[in-house]
Amino acid sequence: MKCITLVIHSSAKNALIDFFHEFHKVERFTIADCEGYDENDLNDPLLSTGDLVIGFIPRVRIELIVADDATKEIITELGKPDSIVAGLGVYWITEIIESGII
Repeated sequence: MKCITLVIHSSAKNALIDFFHEFHKVERFTIADCEGYDENDLNDPLLSTGDLVIGFIPRVRIELIVADDATKEIITELGKPDSIVAGLGVYWITEIIESGII
């Protein structure tokens, strides 16, 4: 199992939720509102003047639990030029040693 962590501009939140519900290889996901800064933010077309003035951007952090073989497909889909998040966020992938229901 893998955990794909995405940090994306908050305006893409609803579209991502729809994508994850339709993409059956996503077993679980969690979304948390957050704020952050990245030196590449100035290239983000979703930034408002207010975002630039306050110096950090409203974002969402999304953690997806997926099978090992699904990671590449999910990242490829999200990175397509017609994807709502293409070029607007960052991701990393970590190994999950164990998961379950408590």
